[in-house]
Amino acid sequence: MDRTGVSNYTVGHRIGWDAADSEAGAAAATSLEKAVELTLAGEFDGIV
Repeated sequence: MDRTGVSNYTVGHRIGWDAADSEAGAAAATSLEKAVELTLAGEFDGIV
């Protein structure tokens, strides 16, 4: 599934993805946020 990132998660809610896709989008957004936080802290190793 190629629905990753915060913006795509938001778009998913607007176009009415089913609950499973919304949860997958939330998980992807959480992983992206974690990667950004670690990158800003200088601790990102490429694995979230």
